[in-house]
Amino acid sequence: MKEIKNINSNNRYSRAFIFSFVLILAGAFCDYFSNSSGTLIPPAPYNIYILLSLVTFIVFLHLFYGNTRLIHWLSSVPVAISSIAAILLLVILMGFIPQSESSNTIINRLSLNDLKNSNILAINAFFILISLGLVTIKRLTPFSFKNIGFFMNHFGVWLVIAAAIFGSTDIVKLRLTAYEEGNPEWRAQNNIHIFELPIAIKLNDFGIEEYAPKLAFIDVHKGEIIEEYRSSIAPADSGSVHNISGWNITIEQMMQQSVRFSDKYVPFFSKGACASAYAKCISETDTVEGWISAGSYLHGSEYLQLDHCNALVLLKPEPARYYSEVKLFAQDGTTENRLIEVNKPVKFKGWNIYQLSYDETKGRWSDYSVFELVKDPWLPVVYIGLFMVLAGAVYLFSFANRKRL
Repeated sequence: MKEIKNINSNNRYSRAFIFSFVLILAGAFCDYFSNSSGTLIPPAPYNIYILLSLVTFIVFLHLFYGNTRLIHWLSSVPVAISSIAAILLLVILMGFIPQSESSNTIINRLSLNDLKNSNILAINAFFILISLGLVTIKRLTPFSFKNIGFFMNHFGVWLVIAAAIFGSTDIVKLRLTAYEEGNPEWRAQNNIHIFELPIAIKLNDFGIEEYAPKLAFIDVHKGEIIEEYRSSIAPADSGSVHNISGWNITIEQMMQQSVRFSDKYVPFFSKGACASAYAKCISETDTVEGWISAGSYLHGSEYLQLDHCNALVLLKPEPARYYSEVKLFAQDGTTENRLIEVNKPVKFKGWNIYQLSYDETKGRWSDYSVFELVKDPWLPVVYIGLFMVLAGAVYLFSFANRKRL
């Protein structure tokens, strides 16, 4: 009898995993032969209608077909495990396959480079929503307090998955460019269209903090960094000493902001200033010293030639931090002065505003900032779902402790 039970159990798991695999193939088929990119799920309000229809369909299945073999199978443990495994597989693929435009046609056609917006994920998510929904409703009837924690856990997960799938088409990502000397900018764009926004950004000031510029050896004939000395690239701090290719290099003076004046560089804190350093280079046979400069958008760079092949250069400083001081406007007359920097977005009127880029040719003297504006109206639903999962776990823990006592 035990062997028969094990065989039946194995068959149930096999059928469940095969069905999940078929759903992945069905999603891949839809993506491959679809002329449009993205899922079959439309934006609001139609996605809400579809979600409400799905909920109605799940309740209908439970009320009128709850005792059938199909519904028992859909709400079984093998189906739950196989559907979760399919979703996890897709999440793992997102980590291994770059989620951006690919040179591989097959990857593009199958939407493997945009899985979060693919029909593969959408179809499997539909299946797990139906299965999870049936399991959740089943535990509600008959009602019992000990099932509250189970309901909150499962319904919370259901909400998170539903919001992630049905809300994906409502996420808005736009780029807005604001200039220091311009008016508040009310327009933003994606890759295709320009949109008038209910908010605006006025750039008051752009700032950047830079690391010390680095020294490097270049081949004067090719104008390229010599690979064998790339590991010797080091910050050109004042007073620092470096040994590269038999040359003992001392940085006697380094300035982050300077300009060429006659035969030397002097401190200069206005547009076009560049990093410069005075280097003294000594080898067994020669001594060379002079100024090197990273250059800027107004002034060219300078290098120090050490021999007929090698030259010492100062690389452009890398940004350590850059930020924008902005004034935000809303159509209702609200204004706020905020500081926006990389990885520290600002939230304003439902929009998350990220510092995206700037005029890299001008560096610290950039007169504009590029921001990414993101709006996700389904995010509160995700938070509610996560809160329910947490509350359900706390309830189950406390209920189990009460039962022991």
